[in-house]
Amino acid sequence: MISVWQKKGAKAEITDIADWLSNREESYAKELGNMLFPFTKDGQHGRFFSGKAQLSLNSDIVVIETDHLRSVPELLAVIVQIMIVHINQTMVKGDRSRPFLIMIDEAWKLLAGKRSGEFIEEAGRIARKYNGSIALATQQLTDYFRQEGSASEKAFENSSHKIILKQNSESFKAMRANLSLQALLMKIGS
Repeated sequence: MISVWQKKGAKAEITDIADWLSNREESYAKELGNMLFPFTKDGQHGRFFSGKAQLSLNSDIVVIETDHLRSVPELLAVIVQIMIVHINQTMVKGDRSRPFLIMIDEAWKLLAGKRSGEFIEEAGRIARKYNGSIALATQQLTDYFRQEGSASEKAFENSSHKIILKQNSESFKAMRANLSLQALLMKIGS
């Protein structure tokens, strides 16, 4: 991949990397090249990855809508990972004097994923350092506590403000059964 970068620089695309891998003699390289094919200019998702990236987080309000990708989970996973990297870089390298808020609606989708859950936990821990904050919106409080000790549970624990709206009866039953959630709710109440 270094040779692709040396040859194309910042203009290198997934297609260039896939071609380079496919032309290697090693079977694992060819396999990786084949795995990347759907994201190349000739692949079914190529339109998302060909050409210069258009994502800019410099506006006062930036909305990234991914609902139309729900039916294509393999593409959604890649797009979310790219957004996570881009948001992290912008947060760390950006103008620290400008406050920002990352608001994630339907956060249960990200909370359920190991990598995206870890991003939310990490971003929640460091956002304040960069004059930022994160707001997560989800329908059920139990979305944070599906797996004990998960990144989503830690993100909830590290949140200094929590707004909890009316929950359905199933959520209450699940909350009563979850010992770590009971302990957290006792802390909140005291």
